Amino acid sequence: MIGWASTLCPFCRGSCFVTHDRAAEFDENNLEKECPHCNGNGTRGLVSDLCPYCKGDTFVSEEKFAAYDPDEIDEVECPHCNGRGTTGLVGDFCRYCRGSQFVTRDKKKKYKPENIDGVDCPHCNGAGVRGRGEYCAYCKGSQVISGQKAEEYDPEDFDEETCPRCNGSGQTGLVGDECKLCKGNGFVTEAKATAYRNRYQ
Repeated sequence: MIGWASTLCPFCRGSCFVTHDRAAEFDENNLEKECPHCNGNGTRGLVSDLCPYCKGDTFVSEEKFAAYDPDEIDEVECPHCNGRGTTGLVGDFCRYCRGSQFVTRDKKKKYKPENIDGVDCPHCNGAGVRGRGEYCAYCKGSQVISGQKAEEYDPEDFDEETCPRCNGSGQTGLVGDECKLCKGNGFVTEAKATAYRNRYQ
């Protein structure tokens, strides 16, 4: 068999073995052509969907190879992730194409951002990070969370307080040195902030 769809081998027709004479006749150039749509991979996208042209076989006939026209294939880049297959800083699978990177033309027409269950994280305002680069404690770098999770958000649940040494800027001094208390993040734990105030303020 060949490809991901377990198609019978075009040379032995599924027998697995051939005669010595038949083996001597073997010429790759006389067999099927590598699929021009998936470049012989048999799959498309990050989640390895079967190629819509060769159906996972990895090869196509010479006739099909010559007739290949990408515009005739019902496949376009996902409008939600612009064909990346992922969203956010940590590479979550796209909520619309589920990592496929591509969708059908009909699915693209039906796409409405407001129908996707995803809103900007209220803790980092969709940045995915807090301060100067540490992943947000609520969305973990995803930038977007579900509507239900957004409703459950309570800033009091997080042990984060604006750094009292740099007032949340993450920097100190005229040249912008990294704050040694918050390490440039702009936030520290309540205990750390309290200890700093008791010592210096």
